[in-house]
Amino acid sequence: MVSVIIETIGELHMEERYYKLQIIDTATTAIANLHYDPLILSRTIKPNATHDTLKIKINRRSLDDHSTYTLTLGIDPSSPLQPEIMEHKIAKILFNNRLDIPSWWSSVAYWLGEYNIKKYQKFIEYYGNPVRKEQFEDRKYEYLRIFKRVKEYFDIHPEEGVIFPNVTWEV
Repeated sequence: MVSVIIETIGELHMEERYYKLQIIDTATTAIANLHYDPLILSRTIKPNATHDTLKIKINRRSLDDHSTYTLTLGIDPSSPLQPEIMEHKIAKILFNNRLDIPSWWSSVAYWLGEYNIKKYQKFIEYYGNPVRKEQFEDRKYEYLRIFKRVKEYFDIHPEEGVIFPNVTWEV
């Protein structure tokens, strides 16, 4: 999931404000319904709010492992709200299917073993998101419980070729 924050400047408004986004096809390589879920382009900024957040669900299973995809968004010319700063008129989102070893992996390698992209992908599937180092340090045992489920999955699917160390899990 990618979050794009659309921020307003100036005074707060007591009423809802509407704006419309557009996908700039000439600068976009990603395909809706394949690489990402369709977007709601007619948007609302709630009363007394300073921003709106557009959530983009990336369909990683549809991404080629060696390509980078571009989704370029802009404010539609017919939108009631227009950007004040022209340099902020367009947002270019780049994404790929690369999943490097997280910096925290070595601290739990006793349980996880060698890095394998399939282990981390399954973890993300169960948890919902990748995890940053700061998050991992704060919630290590919660994440290890999820990795224990990942191990159980691969134990019953040996055809995947993913191996975990044969150790006792404390969680």
